[in-house]
Amino acid sequence: MVQTKYDPKLRKRYWKCVFYPESLPAGWLDVLQNTDLPFCISPLHDSDINEDQEGTLKKAHYHIILAYNAPTTWKNVKESICDILGQPRPMPSDNIKLAYRYLWHADNPDKYQYDEADVQCYNGFNIHDFIALTNDEVKQYLNQCTQIIRDLDIVEYSDFIFFLMDNEMWEHLHVAQGHTIYFNAIIRSMRHRYRKNDEPIAQSDEKCSQTQQLQALNDDFCND
Repeated sequence: MVQTKYDPKLRKRYWKCVFYPESLPAGWLDVLQNTDLPFCISPLHDSDINEDQEGTLKKAHYHIILAYNAPTTWKNVKESICDILGQPRPMPSDNIKLAYRYLWHADNPDKYQYDEADVQCYNGFNIHDFIALTNDEVKQYLNQCTQIIRDLDIVEYSDFIFFLMDNEMWEHLHVAQGHTIYFNAIIRSMRHRYRKNDEPIAQSDEKCSQTQQLQALNDDFCND
């Protein structure tokens, strides 16, 4: 691995590291957790291909993201993390969202695709604490949440929130929690419609039977 030299005084809040399991000491994860730093670890990258004519496999490795509460120096990260664990030098990150998505090669279809579900987060690391959704993303999730309420005939705000939680739709939940007035109005209107037309409200088991269908709908939206 070619290691870029950085100014030891370079200060950044987010840092990336590459760890090789073959040279990691026992208890390395405990060492990271004991720093109290929020951090996340990629799935084991054991299927990456070298960009050469032979197409050989790269050494198995992890990608690590460290999130400090305030900017810290390259020298500090190197000496307090990488040197202690005997791993390559850290690299600064100016875009934590892209760095996070690289953990499973989300934006690199030419590379081996790992499973996002295998990303491990520690010490309270949550990517949504570090990034803001774009206006277009917020609109997309608002539309999808509204569609969920309509298709599942949801008439209670708590049912809506619990549905998002049970299906681990965290981006949708984040948007829903920030737009309670809008969603309460939609749900209240749904409830009023049933009462006005004297229609029976959909039972919870009927709603649950549509979970898989709605999850597929969500996946279709996200892949557009």
